Amino acid sequence: MRLLLVLCLSLFPGVAMALSCIAPNAGRSLNDAAERGERLTVVAGVLLPPEGLRGREGYETFTAKYRLVGTMLLPGGRDRHFARDITFRSSCMLDQWCGPVPMQATDAVFLLKDQGDQGLILDTNPCPSAIFFRYGPDQIQALRECLTHGECGPIDLRTLDYRYIR
Repeated sequence: MRLLLVLCLSLFPGVAMALSCIAPNAGRSLNDAAERGERLTVVAGVLLPPEGLRGREGYETFTAKYRLVGTMLLPGGRDRHFARDITFRSSCMLDQWCGPVPMQATDAVFLLKDQGDQGLILDTNPCPSAIFFRYGPDQIQALRECLTHGECGPIDLRTLDYRYIR
């Protein structure tokens, strides 16, 4: 039986890749970005697609300007209103699996890469690491704690884990 599984996965490596995504966790994404030296902006709000959006065509990287309106989470709970146009970028892996392309208003927590002169970019791919749904007050508070302390500790990571969100 194991031999059959190994054979199937070697013939269809994309399947093995698709199965390798870890559970989404904004705290882990924040910690990973800090390790890479990236600056992230955390916004709880609504992502609005541009008018007349046609969506992805094929498996090329999709890029468009979206509007993001909500609350930017800051260390120490000094949150600010956020309303800006951002660059939304969705990439594909192995020409089969692609990140989402929101076609309607999307309410979530978003982790945006701060690209300096290029502005803020919401980068998505098939393994979710930048858009987090179902986050309530406990998860928002955990994100504030992460931002205040410069990293997400074990308790924050558990609070932000989808397996424990009700």
